[in-house]
Amino acid sequence: MICTPSFAARALAGLACAMWLWLSVAACGSLAYDRSVKNVYDALDHGDAGKALGVLDREVAAARPEREALLRLERAIVRLRVGQFAEAASDLAAADPVLEVLDLDRDVDGQLAAQLVSEAAGNYRPPPFEKLLVNALGMASRLAADDVESARIEARRFEVLAKYYDAQHTAEHEAAAVGRALAALVAEVSAHKALSVEGADGELVVLVASGRVPRRVSVRHTRAEIEARLGLPAPEADAKRSLNVLGLDGGAAPSLTEVAIDGVGVPLSPIGNPAASARATFERQSARLYRAALNREGLRHGAKRASNGGVLGFFVGATLEGNDTPDTRAWSLLPAGIHRVRVRVRAGAHTLRIGDRTIDATVIAGQIRVVFAALP
Repeated sequence: MICTPSFAARALAGLACAMWLWLSVAACGSLAYDRSVKNVYDALDHGDAGKALGVLDREVAAARPEREALLRLERAIVRLRVGQFAEAASDLAAADPVLEVLDLDRDVDGQLAAQLVSEAAGNYRPPPFEKLLVNALGMASRLAADDVESARIEARRFEVLAKYYDAQHTAEHEAAAVGRALAALVAEVSAHKALSVEGADGELVVLVASGRVPRRVSVRHTRAEIEARLGLPAPEADAKRSLNVLGLDGGAAPSLTEVAIDGVGVPLSPIGNPAASARATFERQSARLYRAALNREGLRHGAKRASNGGVLGFFVGATLEGNDTPDTRAWSLLPAGIHRVRVRVRAGAHTLRIGDRTIDATVIAGQIRVVFAALP
C-alpha cells in the first residue's frame, strides 16, 4: 500500500480526532464543577444560604473524590455563614488529605490534555494559599465551636505546611499570616483553659470573614491581546482571532469595618487578605496559561491544515476549540478578607452586633471566648 500525501493527511486528522476523543474525557473536570456550583452561586446571590447548602449536600453526595474535596471546601464556607461551625470544620478536615493526594498525583493524562485540549483537564491542584487557608479556617471553626483540642491539631498541621512552603520559597505571606495569627490565638486559648480565676475579667475575640475572593471566569481575548501581554508580536493575519482564556471577576470587598459589643462600636483590624492571594496567584499563572492557550490554538489550526480543509479536519479543529475551556475551578467562596477585634470584658453575658446579626456570647473569668462570623 502506497502512503500518498492525501492519505497521510487523512490519517493524521483521524489520529487527531481519536486523540481528541480520549483527551476530552480528561477535560470535563472544570465544566462539571461549573455546573455543580452555578446554583450555589445563584442562591447565595439571592441571600438564600439554606438553598445553597442543600445544593452542595446533593453535589457532595454524588461527586467523585477529586471533585468532592473542592465541593466540601465550598460547603464549609456556606456552613460557616449559617453558624454550623463543627460541621464546617468536618468538611475542611475531610477535604484536607484529599487535596494533599491530588497535589502529589502526577496526573500524566490530565497534564497532557491540559496542553493539547483544555486547561481544565485533569485533577484540581489547589494553590498554596488555598491549602494554608484550609487549616487556618479549620482553627477558626474549631475555636468557634469551643473545640480547643481539635484547634490545636489544626494549628500543628498548619505549621508543618507553612514550614514546607517557607522552605520552597513560596510567596504566600497573606495566607501564612492568617494562619500564624490564629495558631497563636489557639495557643493562648488553650493556656487560659487551664486557669481557674474567680471574679476576674475575661477576653472576647471576634473573628469576621466577609466578602468574596475574585472568581475565576472564562473570557475571550484576541490573539493580538494575548501576544501583547506576553510581549510578543502577533502575525497580522491572526491578530483578530479570539481564544478562551482565564480571567477574574471583581469579587466582593469585605463588608464590615467595625462590630458592636454591648452597644459600643469597636473597629476591626485586618489579619488576612485572601482576595490579594487569589489575584497574586492568577498573575503568577497568567503567562503560562496564555502560552498554553496559544499552543492549543496552534494544534487546532494544524489539524485543519493537515486535512487540506476537509470535513474531518474542520470537525477536529472545531471540537477542539469547543472543549478549550479555561480551568475556572477554585475555592471560589473564600472570604475576601478576615478581620479581628480583641477586647477585655467583664465575665458574663455580652451581646454582639456583627453586620445584621445579633450574637450572644458568655465570657468565663480568666478565659478567652472566640466568636466567629462569616458574612457575604
